[in-house]
Amino acid sequence: MTWNDFYVNYMEWAESTVSSRISSLKEMGPTDEIIEVATEFSDPLSSRIIRKAVSLGKVFTPQNVADLYGAVPDALLEELITRYMDTGKPIKYDSIIDLDGILSQKMMERIVRYDVDNGVIFTPEQIIEMDGIVSSGVLTYALKKWNKPLTASQLEYLDGVVDIDQLSRKFTKQAKADLQEEYDYNDSYDYADTSGKKPGLLDKLGVFFMVDGAEKYAKKRRERKQSERDSSYHLFGNTPAKYHIGDYVRVRSRRKSGTIVDMTNKRYDIRLDDGTFLSSVSEMDIERTLF
Repeated sequence: MTWNDFYVNYMEWAESTVSSRISSLKEMGPTDEIIEVATEFSDPLSSRIIRKAVSLGKVFTPQNVADLYGAVPDALLEELITRYMDTGKPIKYDSIIDLDGILSQKMMERIVRYDVDNGVIFTPEQIIEMDGIVSSGVLTYALKKWNKPLTASQLEYLDGVVDIDQLSRKFTKQAKADLQEEYDYNDSYDYADTSGKKPGLLDKLGVFFMVDGAEKYAKKRRERKQSERDSSYHLFGNTPAKYHIGDYVRVRSRRKSGTIVDMTNKRYDIRLDDGTFLSSVSEMDIERTLF
């Protein structure tokens, strides 16, 4: 059976007929049509359609995987991502952000390592954005590929996100010096010891944690960083969130509508009209609706 015949007629068939026709398919159409058909049915029929497409050579992109979220089991989504990685093509940073909350942390870490091993270089700002999506160890591994000196601001925000001790000294030396200068200018704590000398910059950012006064100063910095990360703006780029609490929206992957009840870093918690809740829905999966 041809895909065109299947695609034109599947809405008129009973599910049992659709199931039998899937087995007779010898070709598959565009991935967007395949996804459209799959999301019209519940599992296991939706999974059969996707697995049939895979058996006939179809490769689903990371965006395709995001579009299938909720239509097929999570395990199948991870199989599709693994198959995509077998092509050797990189997974774009925006896709990584979109897949957060859809794939397991273990798979997200595989994706980041896969990208790094295939020559993708993540910026310090992107590393900061991925804090909480993957582990500090994976973020440190990714940042080691960055080949430009870090600025004091970048190093400050990376503190606690990656293991700074593992970064190349030539990329952190000047940034540490700039942070020390800023700290000396702002801090009024008396560092005088019995020798009458004031401690200098250590090879790591230990100067922020040597004494109680410095610890308090560092704590304020961390609290300010976390506050900025949790706001409705990107830390770098200052791009406002597209939707807000109380907005009535449609979740594309679920084909259901509801009201936004909470949001963090452009991820939304939505109470659907049927009373159920969806957590951490990506902005790419939402559209405005009046009905």
